[in-house]
Amino acid sequence: MKKIVVIPTYNEREAITPILMEVMEKYPAVHIMVVDDNSPDGTADIVSALAKKHPQLSLISRPGKQGLGAAYKDVLARIKKMSDVEAVVTMDADGSHDPSYIQELLRALTRADASVGSRYVSGGGVVGWSFWR
Repeated sequence: MKKIVVIPTYNEREAITPILMEVMEKYPAVHIMVVDDNSPDGTADIVSALAKKHPQLSLISRPGKQGLGAAYKDVLARIKKMSDVEAVVTMDADGSHDPSYIQELLRALTRADASVGSRYVSGGGVVGWSFWR
């Protein structure tokens, strides 16, 4: 059964390689699906090149900027058609979601149907963000 990490992107050229490498290093059995909305900065090209070297990485390229919600709807509809998926984790590519929490989220699913990591729950929070974030 697959565990999938979904990472939507738009203009994440600078951040995408470090986040992907960290997730792949910490969780080699996890499949990563990057959903890119035709980033003009070449994010999809970087992911495509990495996917050639790392079979646990795949890229879904969308034709234009359709937004985060639409990206999630698209990829989750694709995942729903797969019969071998055990769990799905969603995270941002900008570094605001720490990959070290993936294991905790997955572990929580052994005793619950859903697991949520948020700055708004007990133990959550964000350090160093400006007020507008």
